[in-house]
Amino acid sequence: MKLHLHLGAHKTATTHFQNVLMDNNDKYPDGYQYIPMEDFRANVTPFIGSRIDQCKPYLNEIQRSSPDVLIVSEENIAGEAKDIFNYHYLYSRLEARLGNLSEAMDKFDDVEIWFSIRSMDEFLPSMYCEYLKYWKFKPFKKVFCGDYEQSWVPVVKAITKCFPHAKINIVQYENYTTTLPIIIDQIFGNNSGWNYQLDTRYRQSFSHIAIESISKIYFILPLVFTSMVLAEMSKYAYRHQSDHKFSPFTEQEKR
Repeated sequence: MKLHLHLGAHKTATTHFQNVLMDNNDKYPDGYQYIPMEDFRANVTPFIGSRIDQCKPYLNEIQRSSPDVLIVSEENIAGEAKDIFNYHYLYSRLEARLGNLSEAMDKFDDVEIWFSIRSMDEFLPSMYCEYLKYWKFKPFKKVFCGDYEQSWVPVVKAITKCFPHAKINIVQYENYTTTLPIIIDQIFGNNSGWNYQLDTRYRQSFSHIAIESISKIYFILPLVFTSMVLAEMSKYAYRHQSDHKFSPFTEQEKR
């Protein structure tokens, strides 16, 4: 049995990729099975950190069904948005979480990993906006100290350590549109007739003005209200073309 494991990263068109897999399931060759992200997230992801035994019955049932090829796409395996700001490198919990998962899915004799990376000057602000949807508001400068190593290299090393015999494909987010048909062809052996939904708009991050405005009054707003206000202010700004997505770095910092 072969496992294709798509690990994200977050904010690299993972939702779009999962939608493409769902909407084209009639194109799958015989013996191919894709687990919808929502199912995997509900039955496996919450337990892989320290309670892996609780999801083993679910994983064993999948493996007993004996698909020739299984496809899993779930970016939260790597961790959560808040993780990249709490530690000195990206996805610091990935190695432990992925190690547990690899042991629980040991019946697959062939594993291929897919992982997308994105330029840090775009990735970090986008992840910050994702963080603000679910966690207490903090100004960007308080969660990103700017002097620690933010690199994809330790992340890829952790993946190779957990799956030392797997083929690991690193995909550049900036080339996602042109790369997607190639990915589908490599996974399924054919990409003829697939609908890639290339006219679908990606979900927009919060606007720069919205975040800058909330940063001045967040301490008087309840958590649930803060993300709602950010969303509405951003929609208004984008609708009237009066703002751009959150971009906290200067050109020198980007370089």
